[in-house]
Amino acid sequence: MIDKVSVTALPSLFVISVPRSLSTLVHHQCCAALGLRSPGWTTAGEILNGERLALTGEGPGPRFTQLDEAYLREQLFEFLDAVVRPAGHCYKDVVQPFVVAQWLARRSLPALRIRRRLADVACALECTGWRYPGHPGSPDDPDATLRGLLLASRALDAAPAQVLDFDELIFREDALREALRPLYPNFAIPPIHFLDAAFAAHRDNILAQRQSARWSELDARLSRLSERLPAGGAGAPPRQEQGLPSR
Repeated sequence: MIDKVSVTALPSLFVISVPRSLSTLVHHQCCAALGLRSPGWTTAGEILNGERLALTGEGPGPRFTQLDEAYLREQLFEFLDAVVRPAGHCYKDVVQPFVVAQWLARRSLPALRIRRRLADVACALECTGWRYPGHPGSPDDPDATLRGLLLASRALDAAPAQVLDFDELIFREDALREALRPLYPNFAIPPIHFLDAAFAAHRDNILAQRQSARWSELDARLSRLSERLPAGGAGAPPRQEQGLPSR
């Protein structure tokens, strides 16, 4: 059966962030609130994550592709051009921030950028054992993952997207609704609900972790690395305004 999208469907939305930023929850809530569909051939709208695609089974595929990896970058651009539908769908990415940020700068697709403190993200990645944000750094470089997160964050900051602050999101359900309103000004967004006891307990764990010595150490290292990185950072696409208001 051919999937048909109503001519009255809202423009598709792209949710972007670094990993471990509640992007799956946000994607799910956006689909429900806006009446958008998540592609059925992947999970949580992650169309560039090989581990989530229904038709792949040979590992995660490329991640954190730098913009100087021209051949792969152009392949990913072409894939996005072919796959992303202009209306009725909601997509998400946390594994290709450099590519997606530049691709969005060439499109008029509404985008929502979740911004979380990178020390939080670094702690979460350590717990999962994920090191792919350090690509293409040396496996012996202790700062590779942190540097990759900094560069990815800069790239996402340069994308034409509405910003949703993680710390607002974990305390206020309306923070998500308020971030969506400028992207869909003519649509009456219904109330959004996700703050239950389980979510509150998860939030408390996040806040407690920020009091740990490890979090403070990672935060200090990130600050030092940020000062050493050149302005803009390698891999960050140029800022191109497309009329989307900032928050």
